[in-house]
Amino acid sequence: MNMWLFVAAVLAFLLGATHSLLGKRFILRPLFGIELPKLLGSPRFMRRTVWFGWHLTTVLMWGMAALLLNMRLGISSFVTHSAMVSWVFVVCAVLSLVATRGKHFSWVIFGIIAVLTFISKQ
Repeated sequence: MNMWLFVAAVLAFLLGATHSLLGKRFILRPLFGIELPKLLGSPRFMRRTVWFGWHLTTVLMWGMAALLLNMRLGISSFVTHSAMVSWVFVVCAVLSLVATRGKHFSWVIFGIIAVLTFISKQ
């Protein structure tokens, strides 16, 4: 079994966690303390969009960490990997839908990607 994939998986997970925690503290909080431009008529919507976009990056990093760990463990079937990718995009779709209350169109695209990836394993 490849130890390098395990190290890569751990680093991808830690990078996602660090990105989320430090980004929230040192970037998002200060950014949300200033007046942001209006997006769809609302600075609140702009904050929500920036927030979900920031944390979406973390979700994607964790998804890649899971794939790398799966590869490391030798679970390398297409079905397993496509299911994992599907679930990552489901989480992205839900995060986008909830955070922006459906106003940001990305949730639809994430959802379509999740469905297409899921049915591809058939």
